[in-house]
Amino acid sequence: MENSSQQAYARALAAPILTATCFAAAITPSSFAQTSRPHYSYAVFELPTLGGPRSYGWTVSEWGDVIGSATLPSNDFHPTLWLDGQEPVDLGTLGGNYGECRGVNNNGWIVGYSTVPGQGLFDGSAFLWRDGVMENLGYLGTGDFAGAFGINDRNQIVGWSTLENTSPPPRPAHAFLWEDGRMTDLGTYDGGRSSQAIAINNSGLIVGQSTSNTYGVWRPVIWDNGRIIDLGTFRPDNTGQGICIGLNEAGDVVGYTARDYLTFQAFLYHNGEMLRLPEQSFWRSSYAWSINDNRQIVGSARTSGYGTQDIGVIWEWNRPVRYLAHLIPPRSDWFIGLAIGINNSGQITG
Repeated sequence: MENSSQQAYARALAAPILTATCFAAAITPSSFAQTSRPHYSYAVFELPTLGGPRSYGWTVSEWGDVIGSATLPSNDFHPTLWLDGQEPVDLGTLGGNYGECRGVNNNGWIVGYSTVPGQGLFDGSAFLWRDGVMENLGYLGTGDFAGAFGINDRNQIVGWSTLENTSPPPRPAHAFLWEDGRMTDLGTYDGGRSSQAIAINNSGLIVGQSTSNTYGVWRPVIWDNGRIIDLGTFRPDNTGQGICIGLNEAGDVVGYTARDYLTFQAFLYHNGEMLRLPEQSFWRSSYAWSINDNRQIVGSARTSGYGTQDIGVIWEWNRPVRYLAHLIPPRSDWFIGLAIGINNSGQITG
């Protein structure tokens, strides 16, 4: 570790990883009984499609179910649930031909967005799927697009919605909180045009991003008891953009912010301080996507050697940052390009 902030980060992390799930795949621990062989921390299991060529995992629940999207033989994407990370279940859509799951809670409620008849690929409606039924959550104002991206165990849902359907694109969109059938506008930072809420924990802390009139770009923000707090960036003048993507029940937040004009660095926001997550010297950028209650963090790195190719990584206690591709058996035909979600058992999806 190079400085006191990095040392504080190292002390904050805890618990080695146990299992994982990856891009169109799942990772689970290798057998500890095979002591005569090199030990690899993970095994990879594919998340099957719905008959088409592609599948994407976004979130893994505490009981090992994975949610995301997968293609049908028609190449349409549908919101998908993989029970125990295995057989896919097509959750259907709101009538359109595209949809994605993004969040799941311990009550089995799933949220995401789906097109409705007449909408194009880049339009959609926020949905809640519960007890086998998909419900359209509506919009803010007269908006015509909404997406739900996070849900907690109190069944509070966050996402964003356009405010109107008449202004030229990009139309202003605001973060929302949906609770008990009512969608509330969360506003923006310093009067900016748009905001997006991405995740919420059981204490009601919300993370995401908001455009700023002061800086003119998207800023990493949290909503805390009605306040919108800009976490800042790693640029010396605190300009540039960033985003908060994940958080845990302790209120630790992860995401990435501008380091200079062209590159980004992953961060952990812990006890009111934004800490740089350790990087390798040859990385161009790093991105943190998810954190569990053991403060294990997953995301990706972009290296000069791989051009624009992302490589899945994990940050955890008392260990250097590691590539997930190095923690699976060699010649497995898997390349772990992006780790998006991690649960408290250490299972990863991406």
